[in-house]
Amino acid sequence: MNHEELTKRRKELIDERAARLEEWRKLIQLEDRPPLAISIIGFILIAAGTVMVYLVEHPSIYEPMFLGGLVLMLIGAAVFYNSKITVDGRFKRKQRLRTIVEELNEQIRDASQELGLPNPKIKFPKDHSKRKK
Repeated sequence: MNHEELTKRRKELIDERAARLEEWRKLIQLEDRPPLAISIIGFILIAAGTVMVYLVEHPSIYEPMFLGGLVLMLIGAAVFYNSKITVDGRFKRKQRLRTIVEELNEQIRDASQELGLPNPKIKFPKDHSKRKK
């Protein structure tokens, strides 16, 4: 690569890294666990469904109250599951962004060395989550 192409490539890598860091910072600001309101709603739905199922004298799938109770329990479980999946997806995305930024840093360092320029320093976002990395 000639000097102009290498300089252009380095600039593109720096811009890419800045975009990834910004996305990472936004993800870090989000909660690490499901909101309490979502957990309470899921618990209430499951509890209401359980009460409805136990109030039926002769449980049968054809009994509307029994069927309604089962549906409420399933919806409550889905609320819990969906909030867990959302938080897990966020954590995995943060890990993926960290890996991408580290790879971009390597490429920027290599390009900077070839050009004889100093390696631009960055500050990694602080992740205050209680999850193991």
